[in-house]
Amino acid sequence: MPETKVTIAVPTLNRSSLLKACLSSILTQDYQNFNVIVLDNASTDDTQDVVASFADPRIAYIGCEENIGQLLNWNRAIDLNSSPYLNIFHDDDVMLPGFISSSVRILDDNPGIAMSCTLARNIDIDDKPLGVEGLEEWSGGVIDGTDFLHSVARGQPNAVPPSSVMFRASALEVSGKFDSPHNRYHIDRNILYRIASRFDIGYINRELIQLRCHEEQLREQYASNSQERTMIPAIAERIDAIGMLLLSKRAEDFSYRKWLEERLLFWNARYSEFVNSLMPDSYWTWSERLDMVVREVSELIPVNNKLILIDADQWGLELFADYQVIPYTERDGMYYGPPQDDETAVKELKRLQETGADYVIIGWPAFWWLEHYSKLTDYLQTQYPCILSNSRLIVYYLGDRQQ
Repeated sequence: MPETKVTIAVPTLNRSSLLKACLSSILTQDYQNFNVIVLDNASTDDTQDVVASFADPRIAYIGCEENIGQLLNWNRAIDLNSSPYLNIFHDDDVMLPGFISSSVRILDDNPGIAMSCTLARNIDIDDKPLGVEGLEEWSGGVIDGTDFLHSVARGQPNAVPPSSVMFRASALEVSGKFDSPHNRYHIDRNILYRIASRFDIGYINRELIQLRCHEEQLREQYASNSQERTMIPAIAERIDAIGMLLLSKRAEDFSYRKWLEERLLFWNARYSEFVNSLMPDSYWTWSERLDMVVREVSELIPVNNKLILIDADQWGLELFADYQVIPYTERDGMYYGPPQDDETAVKELKRLQETGADYVIIGWPAFWWLEHYSKLTDYLQTQYPCILSNSRLIVYYLGDRQQ
């Protein structure tokens, strides 16, 4: 009997109406050598009847006597899989034509990669198209696993939608099953980073799945939490990625280890910032921190100098009354909002430099800009000396360009 090359596992819980559309999209794929296992996590609706209604020999229904949680249900997919390739597809998502065949092709053509992923389109409950999710830094093909982790350490907003992933089963035997060391909602990131620490990955830069956004989703429940509760586990995952990079061959280079050290200190500071916001009595108040900032700047920079202030419009220009302060970004002397992209960020800084500014001050409310606008960060770090850096502010001197 020929081997079934692909297993599509569909974990589900009480979503029979959405599950029907999901299974229909899977069964109409042009690729034929696959089976589907529906992993019902103790649903109380008509899920089993919906699965049976397809009367398709490629589908197997596997129930569960009690709800074992999302993590263990996903790991059941790994335990029950007997195919070389495994995809775990969300019961509310839609598989677009060509997903399986394209995923199989890139895995077959590149035996060294452990998994593939694709671009994904978000849709709402009524199928209205929303934004896209994918690996913004890459145009497609094979991605070096260390490069991917490096991007995570930098803070790039690369997304790998779980439904878009096709695993190589043999790689899962090396990397292990799903785990969630920091948060119940982040059960996919940890395995992704562990895989990238050992293997390369493949990326298909085409919309081959649709991710349905609706109120019942775990990620929608998670997004409704406060920023602190959202960011703390996400930062912890990035710190894990840095730890994996420290064990990579690239970390044998001293300059790279130094960069990883800087990233680790940066993310730990961000982590503490969000933790302390949940425990205000354990940290300095906003006004106390501002008082320290004013004193530090006055001790560092002579009065009347021209400063570029990057503070996300949180401190106010009047904080530095003894200086000529230019907001970043700026139009007609007023704050103009965050830059649209990396290129705009660098271009705007260069424009403000031409006004005669000698210093750039980055305040803690805008520290996230350093991760989001990586080219701006690279420009400052490679071109100008950093004369002060702590948990409150970072100051670059623009009058002494590094060679």
